[in-house]
Amino acid sequence: MKLTVAVVTLIATLFAACGDDESNGAAAEPLSIADALEAEGEVLVTGYLFVLDGATVVLAELVAESFPPQPGGATITVKGLDVDALNLEEAPGGSELATTKWSAESITLTGSLVSGVLNGAELG
Repeated sequence: MKLTVAVVTLIATLFAACGDDESNGAAAEPLSIADALEAEGEVLVTGYLFVLDGATVVLAELVAESFPPQPGGATITVKGLDVDALNLEEAPGGSELATTKWSAESITLTGSLVSGVLNGAELG
């Protein structure tokens, strides 16, 4: 009987240790841009990436239907992301639009969000 109680206690302890604690970030679901803008600190956020004028990087809620596509809806400024390592779409070479790059699919980034700026951004 003592062995059964010990086994049940051990199993209960293991389940408690493997709980759904999102404070470590491992089980966190990505936030939308709108939800992330209400947060501060370490976040995981999903949106469409845009590099405007070759320098300004933003994560946007929507893709505006234009050419080249433009960020639509809510946006977050992104700092520290190595955009050269990403496979981004861009306007044809030689075009005055060639300074705009964008992600055709949504991407997930992680970083520290402060006042609408995602610092130290990395692919999530």
